[in-house]
Amino acid sequence: MSTEMWTRDAVIEDYPRSERVKVLLDQANECLDDIEHKVEPQRSELQAAAEELVENALTRVCRVCGCTDNDACQPTPCYWIEPGFCSKCEDEEG
Repeated sequence: MSTEMWTRDAVIEDYPRSERVKVLLDQANECLDDIEHKVEPQRSELQAAAEELVENALTRVCRVCGCTDNDACQPTPCYWIEPGFCSKCEDEEG
């Protein structure tokens, strides 16, 4: 019975078990390195997107004019009357 084993780059035939395991582990580590190299740019993009989502979730936005805590109405800055409703929009409706 043959102890032939197919790997990514070569056929390992009749190697002792410990040698086969070493070769397979080396190849698995190479594959993991390749995957990590390919995934790293996407990881950075996903991290930036997640941070933006958190920032947007924590930023109050007026449901009428769209002003925010960091970008208030101009020329006179507004303030919050209630969640999602600024003083400028209250003045315009009232």
